[in-house]
Amino acid sequence: MLNLMLNNETMRNIEYSTGISFSDIEKLDALSIDKRIEEKIKKPLALNYSERDKRLPSRGGVFLALRRYIKMSVIDKKIDEF
Repeated sequence: MLNLMLNNETMRNIEYSTGISFSDIEKLDALSIDKRIEEKIKKPLALNYSERDKRLPSRGGVFLALRRYIKMSVIDKKIDEF
């Protein structure tokens, strides 16, 4: 299991932007966090499923072109090293 820590500034920024203390976020599930954020901003969260801007060119599959896919076994091995 990974033991990740956030610095104090990051925790303050999360608390400022969500209105929920970081210790509370750790205890809540995703739906409860969304509900608390909606209460803070006084409107429902809206997901943006709009079509992408056609003026921006697509870069295509960079990893596909460069053959740089990473196998899950390699990722699992790296995680286990921590």
